[in-house]
Amino acid sequence: MKVILLISLMFISYSGLNQTKSKLNTSLDFIMMTKALNKNDFSNDLKVISSMKLSQPLNYAGITLTSGFVANRRSSSEGGYRFDGYIEYLQVIPQRIMIQDSIEGKINGFNFGVTLGGIDLLKSKKFDLITCFGFNTGRVWINGTDIVKQKNPYFAPMIAIIPRVCIGRISIQMRCAYDYDISNKNWKRKGFSDSELMELKKFSYQGLNMSMGIGYVLK
Repeated sequence: MKVILLISLMFISYSGLNQTKSKLNTSLDFIMMTKALNKNDFSNDLKVISSMKLSQPLNYAGITLTSGFVANRRSSSEGGYRFDGYIEYLQVIPQRIMIQDSIEGKINGFNFGVTLGGIDLLKSKKFDLITCFGFNTGRVWINGTDIVKQKNPYFAPMIAIIPRVCIGRISIQMRCAYDYDISNKNWKRKGFSDSELMELKKFSYQGLNMSMGIGYVLK
């Protein structure tokens, strides 16, 4: 059901891509994101959709560029691929967690998000409602004793909806996104250590992302 919803929303975004030239304001924003996992067997300290607490990991901070993009040198009137969306880099705010209820560690990581298609439904100079799709990729890692120093890379297609208001040179946006982790869920050795590792439960990045940002309108 979730896969069907993902594909459906991707199609909705794609269907309006080249109907008109983008009028979206370009803004560079500082953004905070909180991640709630769809399912979590790894640590009881991490947020899940069914019970979200802002103080729990994973929380992110970073920058995002929201704009209209052209995928080649031709204009949209000449058949170029034009879409509305964003690119961003986020860093996990490190927090301590209990791993499998027995060992203390610190969770860290990063996320790189890219949209591949999208459209501003409002096409207003001040107000935007952007639907888009793309992917999140990055990694989460655990620091602690030698046996728990491990990393978990991920690749997750995502969909997002972004209401935004631009007042003069100030941009304020919110974002709700859902991503679907299609990568290997097993933890991997971090660095070149040859020490024996603790067998950690699988970790899936799949879940709900809620973001808020404020920034500067470039044009």
